[in-house]
Amino acid sequence: MRFLWLFIFLAPLAYNALSQNKTASVKGKLIDEQGKGLLGIISGILIWRTTRNNNKYTSKQRLFHHNITKISLAICLSLFPAFTILFLANKLVPMDFINRVDLVNQLFFAGWLALTIIGSLWKSYAKQNRNYLLIGGVLSLCLPLANGFTTRDWFWQVWSTLPRVSYVDVFWLISGLSSLYLSIFVLNTSNKSDKPTQEYSIPDRNQNAKFILKVKPKAIKPRLVSS
Repeated sequence: MRFLWLFIFLAPLAYNALSQNKTASVKGKLIDEQGKGLLGIISGILIWRTTRNNNKYTSKQRLFHHNITKISLAICLSLFPAFTILFLANKLVPMDFINRVDLVNQLFFAGWLALTIIGSLWKSYAKQNRNYLLIGGVLSLCLPLANGFTTRDWFWQVWSTLPRVSYVDVFWLISGLSSLYLSIFVLNTSNKSDKPTQEYSIPDRNQNAKFILKVKPKAIKPRLVSS
């Protein structure tokens, strides 16, 4: 999940530095502060999950910990594609639209909620990480296209006249391609579930359960000693 952490931390900084729009710059600063907070939140979630994945807890308790971790990670990791939805809505909704700010905010929170619900249904944390990178990568590639179709300022045409606009589009293009590469080739893991299985379940501590360790004897092969 370090790839999503890196993007959440660096994307608002780059967007804030490259954007010449004051409103977008302020929005980038706010998202930057949220991204820094997410680093601590995700770290705390994973530490909380790791410390409770031991023999002190029953199978029901470990299943509860797994579900809480999965929902919490879905809320945090889905912010990457949700941020791209926010920027897309800010670009596609006309400036003269009535209650434009409310509509953009509603699209952002509705998209975040939908992505969180979908991510909570995935079985493993690796699948959450991979799929959110995949969705965020596709949406990131849509941002330069949305900017080009709405403003006609394609980054290869205004490279010399509007360099900051070109830098922002190139940044999102690189982010999208990098996310797609990571999700398809680097994080192409199996769909194995992180859900605690019955074979690793631990009996209740209140019950007088006896553990019997069965060790299969290893066959000893005769050794030939040469004279």
